Amino acid sequence: MLKKLINKDNVTVVVHGGSFHSDDVACVALLKLVHKEVNVVRKFKVDPETETADYVLDIGMVDKVTDTQVFLDHHQGPELIPGTEIKHCAFSKLALHMLDNNTHRLFRKYLLDKLILPIAAQDNGQNYYDYGLIPSPLSFVSSMKLNWKDWLKDSDQRFHEVVDIAVTVISIILNNIESKVEAYELVKSAINKAEGGVMVLDQYLPWTETVVGYNEGTPKIQLVVYPNNRAGISIQVVPMKVGSFDSWLRIPDDVANYAGCTGSAHGAYAFFDSIENATAAAKDIVKKASIGI
Repeated sequence: MLKKLINKDNVTVVVHGGSFHSDDVACVALLKLVHKEVNVVRKFKVDPETETADYVLDIGMVDKVTDTQVFLDHHQGPELIPGTEIKHCAFSKLALHMLDNNTHRLFRKYLLDKLILPIAAQDNGQNYYDYGLIPSPLSFVSSMKLNWKDWLKDSDQRFHEVVDIAVTVISIILNNIESKVEAYELVKSAINKAEGGVMVLDQYLPWTETVVGYNEGTPKIQLVVYPNNRAGISIQVVPMKVGSFDSWLRIPDDVANYAGCTGSAHGAYAFFDSIENATAAAKDIVKKASIGI
């Protein structure tokens, strides 16, 4: 529905005046990442002048979304973000409306967990930790407000300064999410090629969540071979659960006897001079472990 509006180069957004919060700051920052020019109007109420704005956010006490205009607020009454116990804020409504129906399911999940839910919780005074969330990436906003000695200064100028910081923060988060989704697809491809309980990556990728999820509590893949991000090739044990030190097997102390081994650590890592040597060693380690050698 928003495709026509999203494709506009220049838009006007109305948000509330006075003291700013993570919600209205995040709304404007997101729009700055979508549109080339964003004219911001900060007012205490929606009036005839602002009724023609492209976006009216975190003010107005009404939700109205068409292909040419968006009104989104949350002060008219509590509304939960679907599938959660977190109350909606204007930013959460805006971000979810902007998502394409074809958006990768993991992108949606990471976007909710890393950005949308923490910001909504903070704006509504809900404790992150009660809901298994990380702190809001815009927690800094409250510390950027004008202090009591500076209250006569231009609050709009400070608002724009804070929005510029939020643009950078949100941009980095979105880039990291896109990277994680891309890594997920590459790791899935490597899983399909895994043999003998060993998965081999031809580049360093974050793989733990994807492999543990694939294993589903069973030792389908027990060792992963990959170029580490320092130097050389690593063999690493696969944990039984994400964040756990418990693994399906232990890399034996005699790993040093395998061709190309340059060292090991804690029974969890071994280091090699080549993918070929590391892969051969990993497959042999899994084979011996399976027959109790």
